[in-house]
Amino acid sequence: MGIRWVRATPVAVLLMLLVGLAACTNDAPTAMEPPEASPPAPTPATPPGARVGVVLPPTSEVDAGVSASIDAQLVRLAATTDETVSELRGYAAADPRFVEDLARWLAERGTELVCVLGDRAEDVVVPLARLYPGGRFCALPAGPPSPDEAGATPDSDGILRVDLRIEELGHLVGVAARTQAQDAPVGLLLGGDELPDQRFRLGLLAGLAGTQVVEADVPSGQDVSLTDRAEAVLAAGAEVVVVDGGVGASEAVAVIGDRAEVLAPSAVLIDAATTDVALRWSVRWDRALVWPLNEMAGAPGTAQHTSVGLTEDVFEVLVGDGASDAVGVALEVASDGLIAGSIDPATPSSPEPDTDTDTEPGTQSDQDPPGSGPLPEDQGPDPRSDDPEARGPERRAPASGEPEPANPEPVETVP
Repeated sequence: MGIRWVRATPVAVLLMLLVGLAACTNDAPTAMEPPEASPPAPTPATPPGARVGVVLPPTSEVDAGVSASIDAQLVRLAATTDETVSELRGYAAADPRFVEDLARWLAERGTELVCVLGDRAEDVVVPLARLYPGGRFCALPAGPPSPDEAGATPDSDGILRVDLRIEELGHLVGVAARTQAQDAPVGLLLGGDELPDQRFRLGLLAGLAGTQVVEADVPSGQDVSLTDRAEAVLAAGAEVVVVDGGVGASEAVAVIGDRAEVLAPSAVLIDAATTDVALRWSVRWDRALVWPLNEMAGAPGTAQHTSVGLTEDVFEVLVGDGASDAVGVALEVASDGLIAGSIDPATPSSPEPDTDTDTEPGTQSDQDPPGSGPLPEDQGPDPRSDDPEARGPERRAPASGEPEPANPEPVETVP
């Protein structure tokens, strides 16, 4: 069977086109849908604020009231930060051995600023800054970075150091205690707290210049509670007692009760009768942390240092209802001198010299503050002398339960 060819004529072609056009137009016309609008381009997300972790002093080394006070300050500080800080939280270890572990954990999770509070803050922060060179750390309190063996001072360890001028606070407490006690002994119950105890003590003793001071003797290797030591200093005749924020401070204040006037941190005086309180004080850690928060935006790897104290309102000192009128006056004079720099907080402050020209040499005027008059040569040791031999031997009151020595030494006198 062969193939049959058909020749297309113009008429046939026209008929084919008409049939095809009819086939295309049998269905109803479809309306054109408008094209969907393109989704808007995503706006760049606002970068999240920095996370700030603050490692508090271990709870086993401070009174529970002190820990609660610091934590409350951090909550207030977090409420006042701007968008540059997305999180500010405090963390407390139960034991000093875990403080470094806690700070390391914060650094490992990428916390943008890790701050450590307490008297060993720098010892914790320095090795962490070396381990995490891109991180930001701060230590409170901490002095300027120490020079290396070659004498060069590191300037790129990424640590913000904030020194608290603890001696200023101690000096004011000492002045208040000396003024309140007049010529009575002052007892010291310093169990150690979140402040460097030796620096606080240095300022305290400077402010107590010329005052008899008694402390409970803690035998080596023994742990004597602050309550037992309170009984000891009261038995030694202390009429004014200074208590710091160490473990058991609140209980020690309760033991003292109305048997002596108390000077102590506000955090441990919550349950104390106001009539028994001569002075209360607090350290505003939230104000001390403002500087590192402001400096946090600086480039990592830059070390900076500052110091804060009375001028920056970091120390709050309030005269209690049990204080004499003279305490407020003495504190105002001492505070003005410390801020102006005319008083060295670590140097014993001598009472005002007698300016009464009618007073005979070698006698004490009625206007002289207690203990300011000259001491005759035949009256034994001079407790106000800077010479340890001239002051005579020292003595500490035995702690409760410890037998009294057969030949007790004179009460410890602070120059």
